Amino acid sequence: MFEVLEILLKIVSYSLAIYGLWLLIGSPFLQNELEKGFKKWKRNRRLKRLNELNKTEDSKKSNTQNPIFQHLELLLNAISKKEEKANVFNFLFLIGVIFSVSITALMLSISDILFSLFTSIVFTSIPYIVIRLRLTTLRLRTQLAFLNEYHALLQNYQSTGRDIYYTIMNVIKDTEDRDLKKIYQKLLSSMQKERSEEAFVKAITVLSYSINSTHAKRFAKLLIKAQIDRADISLPLNDLNNDIKKRQKDMQVSKTDKLETIMMGYLPIALLPLIVFLAYRITGIRDFWHFFFEKTSFSIFIVAVSMSVISVLTAYITSKPRADI
Repeated sequence: MFEVLEILLKIVSYSLAIYGLWLLIGSPFLQNELEKGFKKWKRNRRLKRLNELNKTEDSKKSNTQNPIFQHLELLLNAISKKEEKANVFNFLFLIGVIFSVSITALMLSISDILFSLFTSIVFTSIPYIVIRLRLTTLRLRTQLAFLNEYHALLQNYQSTGRDIYYTIMNVIKDTEDRDLKKIYQKLLSSMQKERSEEAFVKAITVLSYSINSTHAKRFAKLLIKAQIDRADISLPLNDLNNDIKKRQKDMQVSKTDKLETIMMGYLPIALLPLIVFLAYRITGIRDFWHFFFEKTSFSIFIVAVSMSVISVLTAYITSKPRADI
């Protein structure tokens, strides 16, 4: 057990130390050069492919952004509390550091390639799992807030002469939910700094992805239509308002339906410590904690703790009001 804790401590401490040095020294001075080098390599590779294939379609495909990089950029921008664009390169560097440190520490301690590789992949996925969990909780909060505060959007659109820029600017002042306000602030900041249609569509995509409800997606499409096509969206906004009121009534009905499921999900918080305590009292063994140093019993305990954590997290997410349809 102490050997496992020692390995975990090494992985965490070395990863944080290397990543901290990167943020202090590497990111300010080396990141631009590394990105330029990567873009140059990518451009040379694209030109070489074009010379070989001599096709216009390949040029269009090569110019598109990597889907994994695009997904991470959207994900990080959604959970970011800052109005600036998230640094995907730093996140990828953190993942690389965790994988390198994990597999090195495990190979030196265990000398099992397959186990070390599998465990390193699990450790490497933790940052992504954490930000996905943050995104899920953000969506649960903002979906409900969007329903409750949609009337401010509708009122400001009418009072500002159907101008999207001033609608968003004024609705930020009227929005009470901090997370929803931050999402609107990111959209407004993008509209102020980058005035191109492509930049506006990207900012709207972040808004839609951050909330990720049917109503928010409809609202995002209406914003694009109003800003780019200069269309009057008063009627669609009123229709959306009617659908939101109907959804709010349905939510009141379904509140008590899932109460029993939520309570069952939280049971492991009380049951797991109680079972360990009863096992200790019933067995009467003096060296009870010796079982935690045995490989089989310790593995079963880890599995039980993991399943309990999953159960509690599921209950927590389920307990939040589902504003989406």
